[in-house]
Amino acid sequence: PIQQQITTTYHQPTETKTNKQTIMALAGDDAGNVFLTWENLAFAFPLIALCGIYAFFKFIPLPIALAILLVGLIAYQIRVQMVAKKHQQIETMDDRAIQELIQEDEENDKAAQETSSKAALKKKRAVQARLAQEQKKKKNKNKGSAAAADEEDEDLSSFVKKKK
Repeated sequence: PIQQQITTTYHQPTETKTNKQTIMALAGDDAGNVFLTWENLAFAFPLIALCGIYAFFKFIPLPIALAILLVGLIAYQIRVQMVAKKHQQIETMDDRAIQELIQEDEENDKAAQETSSKAALKKKRAVQARLAQEQKKKKNKNKGSAAAADEEDEDLSSFVKKKK
């Protein structure tokens, strides 16, 4: 009996945290885990970065790792130069260039409106044509219903046994 009490107290299921509770703990919820906070993550980041860099150079051969880093650095520099050039062009742009850009945008908007109106008109015509076809079918069905009914009666009469 004592052994059963000990095992039941130690093996009771514990309450598990969901992902939402973990995120709330990271967001600064005081009721969450005291060890898993943004401050602790900030203090641990240099160690995490150092371990990541070590693992990168340890498991990837040095010539390949240096090539990857060089390509990444070149891509970053190209992006920085493109952004700087774009900002410089915007700053040095005169009023005429701005007006040309505005006109191009307006022309694009007009073209988009025309295509959308054409598409709407085409859909409307398709719906009208379909409705017209359905009405024609109904009219033809109503006109031919008397003749069709006679034909159906004749067809059914062949199955009826006649008494002699």
